[in-house]
Parts: sequence; structure tokens; C-alpha cells
Amino acid sequence: MSERLITPEDVRAEMVTNGFEFSSVTFIKRSDGSTRVMNYRLGVTKHLRQNGKGQGYDPKQHNLITVYDMTQKGYRSIPIDGVLSIRKGNETLTVS
Repeated sequence: MSERLITPEDVRAEMVTNGFEFSSVTFIKRSDGSTRVMNYRLGVTKHLRQNGKGQGYDPKQHNLITVYDMTQKGYRSIPIDGVLSIRKGNETLTVS
């Protein structure tokens, strides 16, 4: 397994352009400060609400990225500034 350091500014790009179906991310939750590991997937549209309203806010304005949590089977928002590491394939990206 290889490890690479990335900057906080690179987190969004690395998560969005991961090139893998499934990845995991370790981050600090804004709600309670706890550390969470989440297996996620991007681009899932099957479970979107059909009410046409969407999220009601722009995640980028709040420094969030929306992903599909494979364990909880639902959409979650990850705070970009709280990401500690990303694992994709055999590579671990650690935020420095």
C-alpha cells in the first residue's frame, strides 16, 4: 500500500476525481468533533428525492462535499476542512 501527503486544498479534487467506485474517508465531524470513517461512493443518483427541490443549499458554500454513504445507505455531507485521510484502492492520501 502506498501513502502520499496532500494539502487541504487538494482534498476536494482527490475525492471527486478518485477514479475508483468505492473509497473511504476519515474525517472529523462538525456536529460533535468525533472522528468518523466512511465508505463512500460518488455519482449515486438512484436514491435522490424526486421532489425537484434538491438539497436546498450549495455544499461548496459551506465547504462540504456530498457523497453516498455505503454503510448507512444514504447521502451525507463531509466537511472538507475536517478530512484527515482518503483511501482509494491501494493508496492512502494523508492531509498534511
